[in-house]
Amino acid sequence: MKSIEITKQYAGERVDKICFKVLKNAKKSFVFKMFRKKNIVLNDKKIKGDERCQLGDSLQFYLADETFNKFSGIQSSKDEAKIKDTLTKEALLKDHIIYEDTHVLIYSKPKGILSQPNGKNVNVVDQYDQYAKAQGIVYDQLLDRYGVCNRLDRNTSGLLIIGKNALALRRMNESIKNHQVDKRYRALVLGRLNKSIELKGYQKKDKNNQVTMTMDKADDYIHTVIHPIDYHADEDYTLVDVELHTGKTHQIRHHLSSIHHPIIGDLKYGDSQRNTYFLKKYSINNQLLHSYSFTFLNVDDPLAYLIDKTFIAPYPMEFRTLLGKGDLL
Repeated sequence: MKSIEITKQYAGERVDKICFKVLKNAKKSFVFKMFRKKNIVLNDKKIKGDERCQLGDSLQFYLADETFNKFSGIQSSKDEAKIKDTLTKEALLKDHIIYEDTHVLIYSKPKGILSQPNGKNVNVVDQYDQYAKAQGIVYDQLLDRYGVCNRLDRNTSGLLIIGKNALALRRMNESIKNHQVDKRYRALVLGRLNKSIELKGYQKKDKNNQVTMTMDKADDYIHTVIHPIDYHADEDYTLVDVELHTGKTHQIRHHLSSIHHPIIGDLKYGDSQRNTYFLKKYSINNQLLHSYSFTFLNVDDPLAYLIDKTFIAPYPMEFRTLLGKGDLL
């Protein structure tokens, strides 16, 4: 039997919502079945799931350890050891921290690293886990969760926000969802842009994670604003600032490609001939898209101190090489 004491940050939440978080790999039907069979109870009493937890309540899970670990995502020591072998421990994350306090960590992700774990590749979540342990930060594996608040493609570099506790994670996710964080990207795109362009439309994603533009309002709405910064005539490319109003899969990459200014190095939506040129000359083998800055317009306590603060991730080496300014932010 596993027992969880309800802390302040979960007081007032519905029992089923908390159980979905604890048993994150279980289907909802399984959770409700456990309610009916009294395998999950609150203060030793049968529940339906719509009850509200109070501070100090005890949520009990009468499940076999193997079942509980499977559905909660707790890894065996053997599985954890396998993942640790693939990591660069906490060092890589520590070297790229932009800002950190007791609630959040803002990290400049290098290219080639996943935002979320997939069980085999180096990723930010496992890196933070190693970093936290090295710093002596102890987490309750069940409820006191941390997590990445925004996601970047594997080969997109730049800012990621890590909520270091469940309340901070929830508050930051709310601000991002409500468009209260101004997110700016920088990209190096083919051709010359002379003026700002506002792009609106709809896109859909196929089974291969490829997106296409549509006219169907039932598909995902996308809104992007592109501002040119600097044109490099010698090799015909432009540094642009990208203002992201929605955050859908491959939105920036696809929107830029749709106006015939694909991102340099983009293997999915780019120009294969020009990509080959930049690969041979500069060894560039990924899209030159960088999550450049975050400005917090509004965020609720305990993160209100971040309001009006801006954080910037320095350009990675590929940008510096093409821009010709080694110390350029």
